[in-house]
Amino acid sequence: MPSNNVDIFHGDGREGENPQNFLRAFRREMRSLATTNDKDIAQAFIDYLGAGSQADLWFEDLAQATQESWVQLETAFVARWPRITQAKRSEQEIERELLSTLLNEKELGEKVKIGGVDVWSHVAWADKVTILVNEANIASKTTHIWQVRDKLPDAIKDVVKSTHTDWTAFMQAVRDVDLQHIRDAVSKRKKEDDIRRALENRIRILETVQQSPTAGIRAQMNRTSISMQTPVQYPAAPKRTNEAVFGQGGGQGNLFGPRAGQTPTARPTLTPQQIAALRGRLNILPHHPNTEGGRAAYHLQLAEWERKHGRDTKVTEETPYPLRPGTAPVCAGECWICGMVGHRRDRCQVQPGSPTCISQRENLWRRICGTMLGPINRENTTPVQHVAVDQYRHALGTPWAVELEPKEAIEQGKEEGSSA
Repeated sequence: MPSNNVDIFHGDGREGENPQNFLRAFRREMRSLATTNDKDIAQAFIDYLGAGSQADLWFEDLAQATQESWVQLETAFVARWPRITQAKRSEQEIERELLSTLLNEKELGEKVKIGGVDVWSHVAWADKVTILVNEANIASKTTHIWQVRDKLPDAIKDVVKSTHTDWTAFMQAVRDVDLQHIRDAVSKRKKEDDIRRALENRIRILETVQQSPTAGIRAQMNRTSISMQTPVQYPAAPKRTNEAVFGQGGGQGNLFGPRAGQTPTARPTLTPQQIAALRGRLNILPHHPNTEGGRAAYHLQLAEWERKHGRDTKVTEETPYPLRPGTAPVCAGECWICGMVGHRRDRCQVQPGSPTCISQRENLWRRICGTMLGPINRENTTPVQHVAVDQYRHALGTPWAVELEPKEAIEQGKEEGSSA
């Protein structure tokens, strides 16, 4: 009876059936059964052929003398089912595969399974390349060594040069690379990858801001001139040495009204078109939540504002300014010192000019909107709490991201605009 180690042969070219493999398995079977007599082997052969198969019919058509002689039977079998001629790869094909067999830098320092055995990835790569080199018959040559070396990870190239006498020496040099050297290089690469990912995240946040649903509106507003009227000019206060920008006397600001002893100046008047345009700009810049991601996006907004308008540019009704995360929206009856709601501005606990005071530019943007439009967002505002300035000063750790604070105290007018 045929052994489980020998598959029945059909001879019809079915998938996975190789005549030469069958013949070799049959010989091994006879040796394992200690069957050495020529006639006995020939008589056993029929039991390894599929009943009614092409091979079975072929056997029945053989002369009896051939059926009883293994020497003749084997010769007849090879003539009927000759050895399959494998298509040999050209030298060019082998060299192309050699040049495309890369050692992945991300796998460096890792173990891979080769024949059920754990092998370091650079050693497994060297073994695979050695097979290709031997197939191409260039093991004793230097052909393509420098090209293959150029594609190796830097950790390998640092210690393996391209000046070896042949491929055998080159491959051995790769196998002999110190494992600690590889681990140190991998650790350095991971740190660099972390820095790169952090930078990509920051760029992605900035792109998200620029590509927000209001990006089209912002772009259109930047290209639009509001009628043909003269832009609103806010009256400037007389310059006085060491005075705060918005004045100090009784909290009366000098941006929208006169100081004591000055000639009263009427507030600037906006046209209906200018008021509509200002309302359209209130939410152009997304107001981010007081989270790590929100603060990062806010700092990118600050940097983008300075890049677009200039570092020394003054905020106007046409240049919306980013709002600090965690504060109230504009036109919410908010305090112009801290950016919060829930208290009158003349009772704000934040000292003007202190680190927790909103920036001079944000203060001015809030005053422009609140004065010209009133508390139109009051009903949709939830009272919010103060946030620590360190969250904004050091959120990204980059000097350009630090929000500019006024050099002197910023004291908001207590009689201008709406009161919370």
